Amino acid sequence: MKSYDAHVADCRTLLSRRAAVVVPALESAGYELAEPVRAASPFPAFTASSMDGYAVRVRDVPGRLRVVGEVAAGRLPAIEVGTGTAVRIMTGSPVPDGAEAVVRVEDTVATGDEVEVAVAAQHGQNIRGAGEDVTTGDVLLDAGQVIGAAQIA
Repeated sequence: MKSYDAHVADCRTLLSRRAAVVVPALESAGYELAEPVRAASPFPAFTASSMDGYAVRVRDVPGRLRVVGEVAAGRLPAIEVGTGTAVRIMTGSPVPDGAEAVVRVEDTVATGDEVEVAVAAQHGQNIRGAGEDVTTGDVLLDAGQVIGAAQIA
């Protein structure tokens, strides 16, 4: 009697690969990748905040800072961080020029157009560099992988 694995191996020899086809990503569920999927660009594409909080200069915190603007998700910074100032920033937003760190909103108390930062910060704290997660050409999905909802996303 043949083992299950041996039987499956024999069955596979009877099958032939179908020709590769190109299908829209949203219609690809259940297909197997004929070749690896590689990143076309870095991710994040820019230096980004990894927290909701305040973009600051390291030498200015802890302390009270004047809030000079806000960078909402999906928006480019219209202002930079200077001496004694902070910019409110959302997770994933581009870090404004002049900022050296992002202090978590939990470590601050905002009052009007000022924010009291209760902690010191280190250069690069809560900041993700451009391409930190994925660089151009990185393999995102391997050849042979079956596509499901997670891969489509």
